[in-house]
Amino acid sequence: MTSLYQDSSRQRFATNTQTSSPISRPLIKRHTLNCGRLRQLPPRQRKAVKAYQRNPSKVTKIQWTHVLVALGRLGCTEELERAFTLIDKPNFYHFNALLSCYTRMGNARVAEGILERMKEAGVQPDQISYSILMQAYAKQGDVKSADRVFEEMLHAGATPDVVSYNTLITAYARKADSKKAESLKERMEKAGSNADIFTFNALTLAYVNQGDMDSAERVVDRMKWAGVKPTVQTFSTIMQGYVKLGDVRGAVRVLHSMQKVGVQPNAVSYNTLMQAYVTKENFAGAQQVLQQMLQAGLTPSVITFTTLIKAYVKGGNRKAAEIVLDRMLKAKVKPDVFTFSALMKAHVDQGDMEKAEAIITWMQRERVRPNNVTLTTLMQGYANRGDFRNAERVFAMIKKPDAITYNTLLQAYSNVPDVRGAQEVFMRMREARVTPTNTTYNVLMGLYAKYGDVLSAEEVLRDMNRCGKTRPTAVTFNKLMQAYLKNGDEVGADFVMKRMFRFFEGSGVQ
Repeated sequence: MTSLYQDSSRQRFATNTQTSSPISRPLIKRHTLNCGRLRQLPPRQRKAVKAYQRNPSKVTKIQWTHVLVALGRLGCTEELERAFTLIDKPNFYHFNALLSCYTRMGNARVAEGILERMKEAGVQPDQISYSILMQAYAKQGDVKSADRVFEEMLHAGATPDVVSYNTLITAYARKADSKKAESLKERMEKAGSNADIFTFNALTLAYVNQGDMDSAERVVDRMKWAGVKPTVQTFSTIMQGYVKLGDVRGAVRVLHSMQKVGVQPNAVSYNTLMQAYVTKENFAGAQQVLQQMLQAGLTPSVITFTTLIKAYVKGGNRKAAEIVLDRMLKAKVKPDVFTFSALMKAHVDQGDMEKAEAIITWMQRERVRPNNVTLTTLMQGYANRGDFRNAERVFAMIKKPDAITYNTLLQAYSNVPDVRGAQEVFMRMREARVTPTNTTYNVLMGLYAKYGDVLSAEEVLRDMNRCGKTRPTAVTFNKLMQAYLKNGDEVGADFVMKRMFRFFEGSGVQ
């Protein structure tokens, strides 16, 4: 197997297979390991890390495995690498632990480099090693690489187990490739391994991602014939499929089917059903789901309350959203960033910027960091007023502004209207290498249309075509026509209309 990481891994994970160098005290700082995260580690891992802190030379082979896993969980990457170099003749348990750490971090290239070092150290990878690497690629959505590792495992003489097959089946299921997933299941059964609950759940996911709900539900029947009992995850996955399709009745029917076969819905099941009602703007139905959840003895989660709050905000009922918030706080459920973002939108939609700003203060008090959605929503409130100064103030709080953020700031200047300010925002967007969207160009086009600046509006259209990632819409041409009409050029406006018809007929002629 050729690894892009192979060369660097030789330096970073050199093993002591021939000579043993003196072991010094670990570089890791004691205060780093004595934080709250260390106390959350399992007892064996915590004990192993403390032994490593005291004297690495006295750490046993078994303890080294726990040390590696613990450092990986704590995110101490540099110390993880250093600790591995201190192990005298690492065995496959140590390599597999290291593989697991980088898989959890989502770094498949590094994981593959470790597998190569494993071979060079004379340690033969087993099916667990290959399965871990497959998981690393599957986690990144790289199905081809995961498949390649699977074939290499077979070539190396390692026998895949049901976990190996399920890892690959799930990877294809996420890509909505039910044909390949089914093929792997058949291959697994011919090799002597029986499909388990994870296999069938993966197949269910594959069909749901394809939108083939009939086949997804038939998987449940196949499970019964195979003697495998469906779980709440099986039914919840099917429910999510119906939610995506906007089929509330289908989701309700699956919930009832779940209960008939003795599988009790959990919070995820009810949250999924609630989302189905919210999608259809059936807020009364969403409220009923909450009542059903309480009657079932389940405690609503932050997702439950936030989903309901979003529903009322979407329906323009801020008062109902605040009532749900009050229930949430009384239930001692802490709001998260999504809850706060929904509340922010409620206040912004009502034009109440004082309460919108208070949300930021509340988040700081609760130590919840605002995300782009939260701050962009706040910006939108000021943009609606044409208050570009406050919009700029909020913009400065965003670490990595995206196209939506820039578009919102652009809208703030457009609503003043301030052509020069809008042009500067557009240039800042380009300098930050953020690709303009249709909204970006349409806002600029609308601004030039207000002043009848036909030349600038035409330049926006040309730039839009040159971009390659945007395409003029009916809104774009309408704003261009407005520019000509504002300038008193009815002939030019009529010509723009003809250009628009030719464009949408497929010629693309400007």
